[in-house]
Amino acid sequence: MAQLKGRFHFFLCAGLVMAGCMLVVIMYIRLFSKTNELSSMRSQLNEIESANKAQIATAENMNMDALYSYATDALGMVDATAETTIQIKVVSQSYTTSNLPVQEIPDSKVTFHWFN
Repeated sequence: MAQLKGRFHFFLCAGLVMAGCMLVVIMYIRLFSKTNELSSMRSQLNEIESANKAQIATAENMNMDALYSYATDALGMVDATAETTIQIKVVSQSYTTSNLPVQEIPDSKVTFHWFN
């Protein structure tokens, strides 16, 4: 009986050691996986940051003349003409609810720039 009890303790201890070793291996596998994910995310972040820096530099260097020339040259925008301009007569009626008195609304003109 004592010999059986000793073998049981031996196999129990051996099983616990094996389970501990397996747990350590699983933890290292997870650590390696997370390290690879982190590396991948860092490379994506670097790509996004470089693209963002390029966009910021472009936006900072863009003025209205450069924007207009880009819109007309690259995008094909043309100036609005009398045929493409719609004038809207605004009546002195408000479509919003307000407790304040309605003021006289002047005529307004909406100008659109069309793309070819």
